[in-house]
Amino acid sequence: MHHLVNNRTLLSSEEPLWVYLDDLRTPPRGWVLTETPEETIELLKTGRVEKLSLDNDLGLGHDERGRERDGYSVLRWLEEEVEFSGFISPNVITVHSGNPVARNRMQTVINRLEKSKKNDYEAPIYYRH
Repeated sequence: MHHLVNNRTLLSSEEPLWVYLDDLRTPPRGWVLTETPEETIELLKTGRVEKLSLDNDLGLGHDERGRERDGYSVLRWLEEEVEFSGFISPNVITVHSGNPVARNRMQTVINRLEKSKKNDYEAPIYYRH
């Protein structure tokens, strides 16, 4: 089985993935480029993403719920999956956004995800029921 990302990159279903979300930059060698949060989440769902590097400002506007379609939305999805479904996040998550406010906000989520791997996770208030 193969996945087609952006109709450009053919991936085997067995190899680990290093995923690079960005709308402008070229990914480093060995990384798979995604240009939307949806493409990134599709690859995360395979469970094969070992490394994830995220830009934030993608210029895509909002989804049907009025939420920004950006790198932060990928982290929010990932955090929800970890909290409610036991999803295992990638081993390495980095932010390469040039937006310092977004970078700090994203790093906060990454820090919580890293704590979850140590069984010390506390969901943020907006996820608690």
